[in-house]
Amino acid sequence: MEKQLSCPHCHAKTCDGAKIGRRGFYFRRFDRSRLRRYYCHACRRTFSFATTSDFYRSKRRDLDVWLPKLLAENCTQRGAARVLKASRSTIERKFARLGDLADRNFQLAKSKAESVGEVYVDEIETHVHSKYHPVSVAMAVAGRTRRIVSFEAAQMPARGLLAKKARERYGVREDQRESCRRTVLEEVSRQLVKGGILKSDENPHYTLLVKELCPHAVHVTHPGRSGCVTGQGELKEGRFDPLFCFNHTAAMNRTHISRLFRRTWNTSKTIRGLRRHLYIYANYHNDVLIVPARISRDQSRLHNQAGQLQRSRLRRPRPSVSRVQIENCREVEHGRASRSSQFNSNYADADISV
Repeated sequence: MEKQLSCPHCHAKTCDGAKIGRRGFYFRRFDRSRLRRYYCHACRRTFSFATTSDFYRSKRRDLDVWLPKLLAENCTQRGAARVLKASRSTIERKFARLGDLADRNFQLAKSKAESVGEVYVDEIETHVHSKYHPVSVAMAVAGRTRRIVSFEAAQMPARGLLAKKARERYGVREDQRESCRRTVLEEVSRQLVKGGILKSDENPHYTLLVKELCPHAVHVTHPGRSGCVTGQGELKEGRFDPLFCFNHTAAMNRTHISRLFRRTWNTSKTIRGLRRHLYIYANYHNDVLIVPARISRDQSRLHNQAGQLQRSRLRRPRPSVSRVQIENCREVEHGRASRSSQFNSNYADADISV
């Protein structure tokens, strides 16, 4: 009889007097393990610890572990299918399931995240199915840790040389960037401390929204710059970039997410699929990519402190000796040397006399 067991079907608990007993084992094929099965006498159903798992009834749980890592490390779905030896339809189903799970985990992490004192807000552009269907991704990044605070994707009308052809082929496209920016800034207002700094470019839409949604924040704007070759065009030309935290994070997004590559044939078919991929990468970015740098800095600081403490313990303190003490020591040594030389001369005279 196990302690503190709860039935996932009828929610009966052993601590409340419910009777839950063991009912043998069952064999799980993919990892060749034996899991204990339990029987609830209240609802007369069996369960195990795998029943409450997010990957319940998954035939290949190895895909649930490796697929998010591959998708967050610049691997396409077809490439992941070849590497993991699975069919494309299996990878597609796993991607949808893992994307929804990453969404829940990201929302849970946001609710437990600490407040930040500096946030960078801006947008990156991509497309869905065709360049005639552009999409804007508004994103907020913490200043010191470069943690992705929030993001949202929404459609936007085509601009530049493609605007006329896009209207001729598909008609006028609705601009939904306003709701996208509003969602991101609402989350920023919850996580930004009172009197915190919110940095962005000189987009006039941000000025009005920040005054409405983040009245306690200090809004600082910087003029935009043209992108350079490195960083997928997200890093800017010049020496000092005041929006470097956001631009570097945007460059990492484009590097690690295959569908965000510039001049690539990997495209998103729907905005929902793009959001799922962004959620998978956001969790990987916050939990894996930026954590080692933070830990290495902390470890190096602790290592230096420990090394200084060790050296201070091993180093012998030198006694403070005055000049008078040094002269006295010299006189004593000189007296010993004179007495020893006199003794040796007397001993030599005695031997000669003998």
